Amino acid sequence: MKITGGISGPYFITFFSDTFTVRVNHRTKKRTRGQTIHHATNKRTALQRFLSQHPKLPIPKVLRILTQVASEPRYASILVLLAYITIWSETTSTELTLRVPLVFAIAIFGLLVIALRAFLKQTAKWHGAEHMAIAAYEKHGNVSIRKIAKQSPIDKHCGGRFALPMLLAFVLANISEKMLGVSAWISLLILIEGLFWLDSLIGLSNIPVFWKASELLQKHITTAYPDRKQLEAAHHGIQALIKAHQTI
Repeated sequence: MKITGGISGPYFITFFSDTFTVRVNHRTKKRTRGQTIHHATNKRTALQRFLSQHPKLPIPKVLRILTQVASEPRYASILVLLAYITIWSETTSTELTLRVPLVFAIAIFGLLVIALRAFLKQTAKWHGAEHMAIAAYEKHGNVSIRKIAKQSPIDKHCGGRFALPMLLAFVLANISEKMLGVSAWISLLILIEGLFWLDSLIGLSNIPVFWKASELLQKHITTAYPDRKQLEAAHHGIQALIKAHQTI
């Protein structure tokens, strides 16, 4: 079984493998003070399985990422919103279009650090549990709660490694449009694709400045050491993923 990633939020963790998706929900019943853990296991679409199982095919990595993220409804809706904003910005005035990428760069970090601080605080422990469960499986092949609890919530493979590179890509795309007349969106797609290839070839986390940015982001904002309920949810989800692969 190859785990290809994960997504976390308040009270849920989703694990992706090259064949299945497992989403775990953990809720507390106020009346009985009991806790329930539910999970849903779904086989990935034929396209998602094909892309995951053939990583060396010359297919744009942006497409690979989009097909994976789109399997989570809440993130798929964000993609639709970004597509709408892209079309809208391209049909408005040139001055506004020139400024959109830079506005995005500032807005994304502003929202993450300020407006979404409460959300990130709720998400951090679930995000940390997700990292720890994957690390327990990949490093030790043991996904007991005790083994998961011994792992670090800070992971070199976290999507946070793209934070600083993406900010730089937004800024460079804006500059290229102003100085060279090249569409900022075309430049941005090329830069993002380049970042994905750079990550697959040498690993962005192996570049000191990018790893330090990711480490600080995880340490202070996006991840935290989980409580018992997050550990139980992560354990439940990774176990469900293993069982799904055993049925193949």
